[in-house]
Amino acid sequence: MKKLLSILGAVGLTATGASVAVSCSNTTDPGDKAVELKTVITVTEVTVAKDKTTDAPTILAAVKKANPKLDETKVEVKITDGKVTIESKDTNVYTGSVAITVKEEGETPETTPTYEEVKAQAEAYLVKYTKTVQAWAQEQNAPADEAIADMSKTLTEGLKGNAAKLIKEIKVVKKENKFYAVVEFKHDTTWNANLNSELETQRTIELTFKVTTV
Repeated sequence: MKKLLSILGAVGLTATGASVAVSCSNTTDPGDKAVELKTVITVTEVTVAKDKTTDAPTILAAVKKANPKLDETKVEVKITDGKVTIESKDTNVYTGSVAITVKEEGETPETTPTYEEVKAQAEAYLVKYTKTVQAWAQEQNAPADEAIADMSKTLTEGLKGNAAKLIKEIKVVKKENKFYAVVEFKHDTTWNANLNSELETQRTIELTFKVTTV
């Protein structure tokens, strides 16, 4: 009998020790497993159908396809003011968020033109615009000094298409009783050269009004 009790006691101690060991090994902080989304979503530009650029499920599916390691059930798509982000909805799994660029299928990637190409476009525009604005001025009365700003605003707001992308404003100025329309191009830090300085002469256009006495 004593021998039997001794064996049972040893078995009991062994089982208890094993139970304690298992319990300790399973005590973990779920937060330790969380990873930053940016380390999982490394491809941040996706392409979807034309009518699906604001459809969250479609965007998420495209992000998952581009980033196979992503667990899409633990994240969500947020669209605010046209900007798309993937955010964690389970902080035990992922932390942070990632901005996503969504493009339409068939969309042509934008390319940056060279300075020479932009300059050639600007020169061509000035040749055409010089004739247009001079013909327009001949149908107008010369503005009083206080109305010059309004005329500048009218000319600037009349810019359309590529001209509006290239030109900042068209400013009417008066010098020694002569009027000029001065074309000011937008400054672009892509190039070291400056259109406004290189085309200084061409962009200053003398105007002759129908009635010149103000």
